Parts: sequence; structure tokens; C-alpha cells
Amino acid sequence: MGTPVGMPRRAPVPIATAVVAAAFLLAGCGGDDGGGAGRVERGDPAVGFPLRGSLAKDDKAIDGAVAAFRKATAKARKNENVDHTWLGPDANDRVTVLWAGRVDDRDQVIAEGGDEVAQITRLGQLGWHVDGTSLRDPSRTRGMPLGAGSSVVVPDDGQRWTYVDASGHATADGLLTDGLFVNASSDPEGFVLPADDDAAPNGPMAYLPGIGGRTFSRRSFADLRAALDDGGARALYLAAAEGQRAVADAAKASPQSQDLRRLQPLQVVWTGRLPDRPHAAVVAQGRDSAESVALGYGKQGGRNQVNHDPKEGAQLLGFGAGGLAGSNTEGAVVAGAYVELDKLPYLVLAGLGAKTLHALVGGREVTRPGPAAVVAAEPLLPADTRTAPDTVVFGRDEHGQVIAPLATG
Repeated sequence: MGTPVGMPRRAPVPIATAVVAAAFLLAGCGGDDGGGAGRVERGDPAVGFPLRGSLAKDDKAIDGAVAAFRKATAKARKNENVDHTWLGPDANDRVTVLWAGRVDDRDQVIAEGGDEVAQITRLGQLGWHVDGTSLRDPSRTRGMPLGAGSSVVVPDDGQRWTYVDASGHATADGLLTDGLFVNASSDPEGFVLPADDDAAPNGPMAYLPGIGGRTFSRRSFADLRAALDDGGARALYLAAAEGQRAVADAAKASPQSQDLRRLQPLQVVWTGRLPDRPHAAVVAQGRDSAESVALGYGKQGGRNQVNHDPKEGAQLLGFGAGGLAGSNTEGAVVAGAYVELDKLPYLVLAGLGAKTLHALVGGREVTRPGPAAVVAAEPLLPADTRTAPDTVVFGRDEHGQVIAPLATG
């Protein structure tokens, strides 16, 4: 087994140890698959998710939680201010309950149905209510955890999982029995990783609470582990969250495109430093016409919950497709944008598969080696203004071929 990763001065939290190797349907079973309309499934052991938790045999509790899930969907449908692109289960949708048990002073259920995964809780006599949801992935994915609210359920697949915090919360994170991880924060930020890379049935993968599941190439996953070990979790998470916002917005604008909701690949393009910010990272995620490249950075390895670090932030460098018709070189991507740090402008360039990065800024040309470059932009700007002139970003591969940038930055 590999050594679990962790933040400096903080050991990773073991998530689960299990004994059944199986495939996992991250999407669960919605009512649109034919048959079983309105049915409640107690787990899905065939794909590695038997129903676990101390309330697994409590039919009354499970039925109450599922009823609250459906009720929340019905209420959302009547609310004009709610995005109706994807919602939870209605009366006809099948709901799969994946975990049901006691968490501290409340009962909790994790279930999926319709387009959502939900955390449903009951505190005392207040009844069941949905207090966290995430978008359900409609594709079949082996071995991927899933989460909603403050919780992550890991599959019963023989792997040991670890958690790397990216928030810097002082309170400890912990594992409740039977494969459920609960974070102290209601909006956890971090990385749930397999302890052993080689044990992952579909290759390296990670789950990012609040963002979703991601797959990696082995090289990129090794880069991720190295950056996490070096204290870069916060920068990596900020970059992934910024890039995911662009992918999610595109998915909402084109709900008929199932691919935009599916498990996304993520690549670590670059990790390093920015002025007075020792942790910075650029990540690329998504695919085809919905690929994003984003920068994340911070002075601290994590965020202090009380005193927010003004040195941290994120910037979308590019999104969309490369070239006039999305015809960028296979596997290559280039993006760039202006970023202001301490009231000074910088031009940040980044690319995968790019030997060199280029920017035409007004009448000047900038060339830097890949995969990333941070260029002080003030010398490039007109003397009488701080407004950046028209700028064109592109890259060249090892053969000198042009790599067009993503459509927007």
C-alpha cells in the first residue's frame, strides 16, 4: 500500500477500509432508466455500495428521509428563483439510499435520485430535511466516492482512502463507521484519495468535496500528490473550483449535453510560486468544447477560517475549445489571462503539450518556455494607461506547430 498523503504538520485522515472489489455507479439509479418508478432501493451492492450505517435496517427512518428528499424537489419546482435545470427526485423517480446512520447528535441519510445526491438529516423532533446536494453524475464510474453537504461516502471496494484538507479549519476531520466521512465544515474543501494508486480499478482518481470526482493520468496524479505533500492543497483546490465554475455554467446553458455532467479528467499543468505567494497551481479539466484552465494561489497552505488570507485567490485563464473549430492539437491546451497581485498586473500563461508559450501584447511579443509563465505586465502596458492593449495568446509544440488558445479567458 502507498503512504497516505497529507498537509504539512497534519496527518491525513484514513477514510475507510473495505473488502469487496466491485464497480460503482456514481450516478445511481434515476427514474429515467425504465422500471422501478418511485421505488426506494436500499443500497446497490452489485456495484460496491451496500447500504451501510446504524440505521440501515430502520425502514421508518429511511422512508422519512426519502420523503423529505422528494418534498424538497417538489418545493424547488414551485420556486421561480431556483435553477430548474437539474433537480432531485419527484414521485416517479427511483431513489437509492447509500448510507443511513447516526452522526453526532443527528440522524443522517445519503441518497441519490433524479439529478442529485443529497445529504438528508434529522435533528431531534424537527424532522427530516435536505441540507446539502451535489450534481449526480449520469455515467458509470468504478471506485469513485460521492458526496453531498459535509459528507463523503466511499465505495466498499477493498481500498483504503485518505483525506487531505484544503481549508485549514482548526477542527479535526474524522471518519464515522461504515465508509462515511464527515467534515467539520458544512462546505468542506479538500481531496479524498486512494491510499494506493495501483488499487484504483479505473486508474488514479480523487473526489473533491464541493467540486466532484476527477480522473487523472498517472503522471498528473503523481504531480498532485507531490503538490499536496508540499502544502499546495489550497492552491490546487482553488484552481479546480474556479475551473469547475466555468464547466458547470456551460452545462447549465446546455442541459441536453450529458457529457458536461460526467466525471471530468483533471490535469495538473503547473505548480510553483507567485510574488509573495509560495503556493500556486494551474489545473486543466473538462473535455472537448468545455475544457477549462484555471490558476489558484495563496500565501498559506490552507485557509484560516477566522482571518481570511488576502493573498489567496483564483483566476480563470481560459475556457471552451481551442482553435476556430475546436481543432487544437490532440491533448494540448493553451490559455492566458491578466491577474492583479498586490495592485500590480501580471500576464499568466499556461499550456499542456506546449514547448513554448507566446503572447502578442500590442506591438510587443513575449515568449516563454512551457508549461507556465508569470510575466510582469506593467512594462508591456502603454505609459499613459494601466489598461492592457489587445493581447493574443498561443503556444507551439515541440515541432513548432501552433497551439491555439481556449476560446475565452
